[in-house]
Amino acid sequence: MKQADARLAEMGYGKGRTALIAYQKYEGRDVTGRLSREDFDAIMSASAPQAKTQVTDTLRSISIDKCCC
Repeated sequence: MKQADARLAEMGYGKGRTALIAYQKYEGRDVTGRLSREDFDAIMSASAPQAKTQVTDTLRSISIDKCCC
C-alpha cells in the first residue's frame, strides 16, 4: 500500500483512499476504494493523468473580464 500511495502522490492524485478512488475513476476501473493486486500493478506502471479537454481557439479568446458572473 505504501508503494501505491507514494506512486499516486507522485502522479498528482494525492494520498490515501481518495487518491485511489480518483485513480480508479480516471482510469475507468471499478471504483472500490480498495487496492486490488490489479490496481497495484496498474498504478506502478501508470503515467501521470493528462487533461482530457483540448483548448480550442474559441476558449483561448475568452478572457476572465468578459465573464458575466
